[in-house]
Amino acid sequence: MHEEKYELSHDAVPGYKPVFQVVFAAGLIYLAIVFISSI
Repeated sequence: MHEEKYELSHDAVPGYKPVFQVVFAAGLIYLAIVFISSI
């Protein structure tokens, strides 16, 4: 596991983390909308 974390710690793309956060937030919002609409 430590080797994988070490490889992931290398930020080859500077804007990768913000993009990941936006995609993650969009996924949470999508799941929330689906959950609310299913009630």
